[in-house]
Amino acid sequence: MIAAIFLAAGQSSRMGQPKGLLSWRGKPLFDYQLQQLKRSSVEKIVVVLGHQPENYQSFIESTDGRCILVQNDHWHLGRTSSILKGISHIQDSVDALLFVNLDQPISPSIIAQLRTSFEKTSSMIHIPSYQGRRGHPILISSELLGALHSISEETQGLKSIVREYEKEIAYVEVEDASVLYNFNTPMDYKEGVPDENLRNGTDLT
Repeated sequence: MIAAIFLAAGQSSRMGQPKGLLSWRGKPLFDYQLQQLKRSSVEKIVVVLGHQPENYQSFIESTDGRCILVQNDHWHLGRTSSILKGISHIQDSVDALLFVNLDQPISPSIIAQLRTSFEKTSSMIHIPSYQGRRGHPILISSELLGALHSISEETQGLKSIVREYEKEIAYVEVEDASVLYNFNTPMDYKEGVPDENLRNGTDLT
């Protein structure tokens, strides 16, 4: 079983508005991400909300039984607090964890490739890459769950796991540049968003 930890608790301070409400491929980004997860092969989805959860709760009400909604009241302490909140709801039956950030668009096909890599190799960390550049999301074996429980904001959260277990990484080369997208600022968004989305979606000018 693979469980996704969908991290959507941040304040979006650098974007200047809630990232999850930005238009992406005809949908609010939060809804797009959730729908992609529901279309994927993951068996469980833990959605971690934090700052202004009311922005996103309506998208979750009609979701299927795979989805668990978690509120991180300590979101202001950083993304690591949301990761720890999410993995606290993981059961022993889970084989791997897929970490999905709100501001990094995903697709079921990329998730499927990561899953195949996980099932066919002995590596404990699986990361997509595009033209040799590391992307997202990251899939981590539950064998590292103990190490995940010890991460902190001071050691850069998941990055500390990637550093410590570098030899356990399997890079999965993909043909989709979106694995590199990371919408931290309005400029990041404009560089990644399709032209039709700029015409019809959220105006950041």
